[in-house]
Amino acid sequence: MDASENMELYDIETQTEVYKQGVYLADAITENSSPEAVVSEVHKTTKDYIKRNKFVTIFGGEHSISIGTILTTDRNPKNRV
Repeated sequence: MDASENMELYDIETQTEVYKQGVYLADAITENSSPEAVVSEVHKTTKDYIKRNKFVTIFGGEHSISIGTILTTDRNPKNRV
């Protein structure tokens, strides 16, 4: 939560201050059996929020966090998630 104070408040893509819609802090992902399992769990969780039309921001210091999140994107917005 401490890292969130360094987050940019204005989102260029949506041209809004998304935080004004409210912030939800989900439970931490506790999977730690392997890097691959962490990537999979982050991907699944991120995808679930995106499918519910949530604006997702990820905070974490391990590359498994980034990889799992990036896997939910695609160059073509119609194909995302």
